[in-house]
This record gives sequence, structure tokens and C-alpha cells, in this order.
Amino acid sequence: METNLTSRVAQLREPNPELLRTPPYNTEAEQALLGAILISNTAYYRVCEFLQPEHFGNA
Repeated sequence: METNLTSRVAQLREPNPELLRTPPYNTEAEQALLGAILISNTAYYRVCEFLQPEHFGNA
């Protein structure tokens, strides 16, 4: 019983590769956003305060 509990705790402490996957991203949405910024300066000012490189899939 003790060994089973110890091995279970060890499993919980080890990082699970399935949980470390990269989050999904939408290339088409990223392209649309960048296109809107290129077309209209007002689009840039709407997102410039919060948009970060981490918001893009290849960051």
C-alpha cells in the first residue's frame, strides 16, 4: 500500500508531456489581425496596448 501511494505521488510530481503541449493558435486569425493593422492605423491603436508577441503562435 505504501509503495503504491509513493509511486502515485511521484507520478503527480513529474511533469506530464501531454500537459506541456503548446496551446492551439489560429494562423488565419493572426493574418487577419495583421492585415487589418496594415490597412487601418486605427486598428493598431485598438490593440497596441495589450497585444504581445506571446499572443501569436510562433512566438
